[in-house]
Amino acid sequence: MRILMLTEHCCSRVIKMGIALGKRGHTVHYLNKRLSNPGFAPSLTMFGEYVDDRHLSEKLSRIDGYDLIHVHNEPDRIGVIAKTVRPDMKIVFDAHDLFSVRIGTVYGDERFCFENLDGFVFPSKGYMRHANDTYDIGGKPQAVVYSMPNEEFIQKPCNAILNAIGYQGGLRIPEELDIPEQFKYHAYRDFRSTFSYITGRLNIPMIVFPANMDAMETYANTGALMMHTHEYSALMSKLPMCRWALVGGPGKFKQWDWAMPNKLFEFMAAGVPIIAINSEEICEFVNRWQVGVCVDSLDEIPSIFNDSQKYRANLWFLQKKFTMENEVGKIEELYMEVLR
Repeated sequence: MRILMLTEHCCSRVIKMGIALGKRGHTVHYLNKRLSNPGFAPSLTMFGEYVDDRHLSEKLSRIDGYDLIHVHNEPDRIGVIAKTVRPDMKIVFDAHDLFSVRIGTVYGDERFCFENLDGFVFPSKGYMRHANDTYDIGGKPQAVVYSMPNEEFIQKPCNAILNAIGYQGGLRIPEELDIPEQFKYHAYRDFRSTFSYITGRLNIPMIVFPANMDAMETYANTGALMMHTHEYSALMSKLPMCRWALVGGPGKFKQWDWAMPNKLFEFMAAGVPIIAINSEEICEFVNRWQVGVCVDSLDEIPSIFNDSQKYRANLWFLQKKFTMENEVGKIEELYMEVLR
């Protein structure tokens, strides 16, 4: 099968899928505006770029020989462009962080994609429920595919080097621009008070691997050791140094209750047990597989902090189970349904 992966920033979820599909004999080409982690470049079978919406439309109008287009949202607009320019092609919509969840209301481009594209891939069961409750999907093929790492990024079993809690991923502070409050939708990524509480009140070290470079400055006074941004394979090699991984939200947000983020599976692949907080689906998974603990409050962390080794030992047996190579069959089945 020949697949065009269409995305704006070609995030790690996109490339993990592409690598796994390639191992199954499919040809995967990428068309994107930028590459979020340049360290992935050697993994790409073709790296095509577009400059703006007009350039994207021109490129899509000329493509030939693909069985389908797999669109990854953020923005949803590229799904609208793909269907408008190529109504003759089957288009699968991969619903990453949905904007309707962030702003709490129905969003036009998102609605168009769910009502007009041909199949849907979700990063979690919560996001799939939300989409079906919000939009008229009409019984089209859909699947939940977790953002698991590829098998080559699994780290060898080892003991923690640092007596610290790790965190990795994007970090934001609330926007200070003069815009309507409902559009200040990054509060769910504001961990300043969380990190300060753990390092200050609980006196537990934290080591943080931020995805955005500005976090080095905006989180400098939280007491956490802020690392520079890493290329993906280098990041994976550093994660095992942590005793625990914090995965979840700084408060109660739908984004976290319905999330199954990259960081969950990447810490697991690194053999690091999970502390899950404010995150329903993550906590359900952590409890089911006994890969860490769920806490209702940060104040519970000191009482479980010395229990990490038993979960780390369990992870060593489970690492090879939770890979994109084992998950990608769901995508193949969805593709075949869409193409019938």
